[in-house]
Amino acid sequence: IGNDICSEIGTTLNEVHTLQKTESCLSPDEERDLETSVEYIETTLNVAAFALKSYAQIQKDDSLRAKLEKASSAVDAINHDLVSDLSQIVEGTCGKCSDIFKVVEEA
Repeated sequence: IGNDICSEIGTTLNEVHTLQKTESCLSPDEERDLETSVEYIETTLNVAAFALKSYAQIQKDDSLRAKLEKASSAVDAINHDLVSDLSQIVEGTCGKCSDIFKVVEEA
């Protein structure tokens, strides 16, 4: 992930410790776009979990109901973890590749 984030400046994981602090922060538009993307991901996963749970509630087959409820719970857990990690990356960095690498590694 980190290599994709910073590929434009040729940064690799092995080079992260040598990065200069001169890297620029995200512009307000870029920060807003990133936050909006995280919100879209969260909303999409919330809708998916709700749909699975709702469909499970109308099932007469106990086995199918249990599988749908388990899938809904899994989507909820992924949503929580993913949004938490993405939020930590967005809020915990200033858009500097070195900061992003550090937060991604900690997430």
